[in-house]
Amino acid sequence: PLWHLADGDDGAGDSASANAARHMREMHEEAVADTTAIIDACCQQLSQSVLEVDLPAQPDEQLASAFGRMNTFLQFSNSLATITQWLSLDCIFKPTDGFLAQCKHKAGFEFAKIVRRLERLFRAIADCSFERIMSEFQTSTAGAEELGDEVYGRAASETVSSLAFIKNHDAYPTLFAAVAADAAALEQSAMPHDPNAAFHTLERFFRRSLTRAHQKFGYAHTKPAARFVIVSFIENFNDELDRRNVAVLSNAFKAEDVLSIMQQTHAAVARETQKELRMKIIAHDFSAELSAELRQLQESAQLSDLDKHSYMSLCTELRRQVTSIYANQLRRSIMLLQQLESPHTLFEEIVQPWSKLQAAKEFGLQPFLNDAHGTIIELSSICGSQVKLFQDVLNDKLLAKYLDLFEEGDFVSAEHGFHRVLNMVDSLQRSMSSDDLSLFVVARDALCAARDKQRKQLELKLLPLHDDPVHENASAEGTVDGLVSAATIQHFEQWLESCFSLRQMLERVIHEAECKELRSCYRDALAWADAVIPERLASMLAPLLEGNRFLHLSRQQAQLFE
Repeated sequence: PLWHLADGDDGAGDSASANAARHMREMHEEAVADTTAIIDACCQQLSQSVLEVDLPAQPDEQLASAFGRMNTFLQFSNSLATITQWLSLDCIFKPTDGFLAQCKHKAGFEFAKIVRRLERLFRAIADCSFERIMSEFQTSTAGAEELGDEVYGRAASETVSSLAFIKNHDAYPTLFAAVAADAAALEQSAMPHDPNAAFHTLERFFRRSLTRAHQKFGYAHTKPAARFVIVSFIENFNDELDRRNVAVLSNAFKAEDVLSIMQQTHAAVARETQKELRMKIIAHDFSAELSAELRQLQESAQLSDLDKHSYMSLCTELRRQVTSIYANQLRRSIMLLQQLESPHTLFEEIVQPWSKLQAAKEFGLQPFLNDAHGTIIELSSICGSQVKLFQDVLNDKLLAKYLDLFEEGDFVSAEHGFHRVLNMVDSLQRSMSSDDLSLFVVARDALCAARDKQRKQLELKLLPLHDDPVHENASAEGTVDGLVSAATIQHFEQWLESCFSLRQMLERVIHEAECKELRSCYRDALAWADAVIPERLASMLAPLLEGNRFLHLSRQQAQLFE
């Protein structure tokens, strides 16, 4: 009615009453505009400082300030409910995207984020997952490059702070009451709206996580670093609860008895693991499993001085065993290579040590050798030096010896030696891994080179068969009445003896020795000797056998032929 009077609807537009009504309406409109501006400024400030900001997942001053601002804004919104008939407050009370709905959603989301982070940490502890625990610690302790007591203490402190924040939700009563009242929307977004229920759920989850983690402490796949990190975190977590002295938190989460049991189990498993690893190393059981276990212990050594001592001790033992393999076994056996007759002995003395070195290199044990006390040994360098030694011994002590025998005319002994080397090559090929045939390739190539030298030596020994001692010597000294001289006959006799000696050696080696590679060469040489010797002999005895030329021989020449 007052506004009608101000508009002059009753016909008294110029009366004092109408003027007063218009003045009052102007005052009202000015108050509404000022109040709306103040409310808009509060909403914009809330949006910029809280609603549009990514808040941390762990409680700190920023998170506490944000929740305090949202709680104050909800109290302010409740006080505005009495004047909604005069003011247009849709920007606050709009059901879907009003500032009141945004505050409740933001509070529920941030609260759920804290709960989910604690659940991830407890689940990682339950699974004894070193990587996931590290990820949670590094997320909560941004900037920490290494795990240590300081990091465990900070992570434990932030975990206790998160639990305290969840438990002390009464500091923001209006906000959490509104969140709980908006159950339908919160259920759709899968966010917990009952802080007390979330706290008790986390308590049960934490207890179950410790029980499951302790059960997995003895599993083979549980990393030593994971056991150490869990024990260290729980120890710092209990200390933080004692320091804050909050009864409700200590009663719900303190785990002194469980910690003591976990510490004992961790120490016992660590001792047993170290014992098993040492036995594998001493037994030269170099495998992918050993490499993986040493790598896990290497991770734990970065966290614990005790594990570091154990790890260094195992690396030093590994270095000692590798040194024993190549210095005391393989090198000694290679130096005595000529005494290794049977394939079984060759396998035990050379192939097995060599295979162990190859396994150590293949399964990546070099990093652990680098961490051992003393001079670093390189597996690649060791293997290369042993291959060179094997090649030198094979060439200088075996093949050279058999080539000398062949040169001296002992074809049978030489072929027996070459056959032993051939058996060695075949044995190496059969017994060595297809991934590394270094020794086989060296032996095969050395034997092939020696055989080539042997063929050239055989060609040199067959050169006398090319000679014609009768005509060559007769042409040099001349003849008397077409008859050869005594010197020619003597030269022929020497040639004949050497040819018969060569023929006997060829017959023996063909019948007595295993000489598959050069058998055809020996047979061809024997056939050639059988063809050349009678021909040369017939030429020499021509004065006795052709016609009556023997009648012209002097007594001295006849005696020479005799």
